[in-house]
Amino acid sequence: MLCTFAITGVIIAQFSFEIKDPGVHNKWLNRIYETFRLFSLNYQFDWLKMKYNKYIDLARWLIFMSYILLAGKFIFTVIIPKYITFLTIRFYKNHTVICGLNSVSMELIKKNPNAKIVVIAQEDNQYTESLSQRKVKLIVGDAADEIILALASVKTAKKIYILTENDKKNVDIAQATFSICKKNRQVASPLKCYTLINDPVQKTILKDVALFKYAVDEGEKFFFDGILFNIDEAGIKYGIKRNIEKIWAVESGKQPEILIVGLTEKTRNVILNLAHCTTMDGQQIHFYIWENDKNKSENFSKNNEFLNDFVKITFVDSEKAVTDRKYSSILVCVDNHLKSIEYSSNIRYLSGNNDTNILVFHDGFDCLNEILNVKEKNILPFYEKNIFLINTFEETVNYVLELDEEGEIEKWAEEAHNMWREKDENGNFVKNDEYKKNAEHFKQSNRNQVLDFYIKAYIAFGETFENVQKNANIACSEEMKEVLGKMEHRRWEIEKYADGWKFGTKRNNEFKIHTDLQEWENLSEETKDKDFNAINLMLKKLQNR
Repeated sequence: MLCTFAITGVIIAQFSFEIKDPGVHNKWLNRIYETFRLFSLNYQFDWLKMKYNKYIDLARWLIFMSYILLAGKFIFTVIIPKYITFLTIRFYKNHTVICGLNSVSMELIKKNPNAKIVVIAQEDNQYTESLSQRKVKLIVGDAADEIILALASVKTAKKIYILTENDKKNVDIAQATFSICKKNRQVASPLKCYTLINDPVQKTILKDVALFKYAVDEGEKFFFDGILFNIDEAGIKYGIKRNIEKIWAVESGKQPEILIVGLTEKTRNVILNLAHCTTMDGQQIHFYIWENDKNKSENFSKNNEFLNDFVKITFVDSEKAVTDRKYSSILVCVDNHLKSIEYSSNIRYLSGNNDTNILVFHDGFDCLNEILNVKEKNILPFYEKNIFLINTFEETVNYVLELDEEGEIEKWAEEAHNMWREKDENGNFVKNDEYKKNAEHFKQSNRNQVLDFYIKAYIAFGETFENVQKNANIACSEEMKEVLGKMEHRRWEIEKYADGWKFGTKRNNEFKIHTDLQEWENLSEETKDKDFNAINLMLKKLQNR
């Protein structure tokens, strides 16, 4: 309609202007010129040069109406929606704020279809269009700007996910969020701030800074809870937990042997999450790592020397590694997600059978699993070839959602923390050291402990955690408890060593020195009881108590 009014007005005006000045030779050019002067809306008619008629007035009104329509369109499609969005968000409380739009944030939005979500993203983001189909409020701008965060009502939000691809940007956003909450947090509970850090070294450094510890103001009021996470670390940890029965396919009495294809950060995370495991006979895992780059192999061995005390690692560099022995499972940890799929298919052909499970840890696009697992005529889907795809993006979202206060992992982690807290004769805690006041990396240690229940339960009982829970009468001998206790101590040791801790005769948290970083046989009975308490908690959860 807008175009119709404007074009009709131009045509009528073009044929309505009559130039009467005999000195003007190009009268048709002047008519065009005079016609477009009508768009200024303050056109002054020159009576000496032109003849006036009623059609010129009609043209002026048509052009004026096109302006009215244009202004109305701008107001109703741009101004009012933004005003309503900001007005609506202003009254939000206990909502979720997401900074950055990518595969992780879209997965997070998809898994929270009914939640009140505010997204802060740049205008040219490829996922912006997808948000219009969901109940999500979008704010275009820089999430590190306190004004933009204030528009998202961070001061009344329940949690914020900081998920941009830039680690420095994510820290800046977390710092700005911290400042807003410190000045005018309007909700009694602290804001949970989940911050994505892609560089594992930077994550290790950041978790010891004040920003990512529980912060209190002068009135001892908690307002900010900084939680760091990494895609590879979190995704692989949670992926192993949910797929342990496919990884731990060990025949009774045999040493577990696992082939890992590729030497990447994924490889390190896989080993760190499995190196503590043994059979119930105490046999450790033997990892074979297929890597052709000898420099990579040497650097890995040098930087992770502590792993030699927990597992045997052998580097192989030829296809014979696949055919020479039968593995408990094969784990593909290549960075390029398309290459990882290619490797898994080639390994399956090399092995000549579908007996050994192949697990591919990848960070590819969302529909990769769906595409490769479609059943087509004469083409087996990947899962029927015993090739299982673990999307670390998706697993990370599942893991982060578990950390919410409603999640069982977080509740169990608090229960694990409370096991060693000092109590008086009446059973009341002596110190004011409840779980929520703990530094974030100590809380993460509790979470790691309870996540490992899923691995230990499968090793001990040969069933997934959920299946074991269905059996109320779980028999656990003292010998089994001893093995599981040793595994728990090994898990804790690996966690500490990977974080830079070392053994010392006097504990010092500031300099990462711990007296218990030694073999099981050298531990005091009191220290061993802490590991046994963790096993007792696991058995309690298996029995649904």
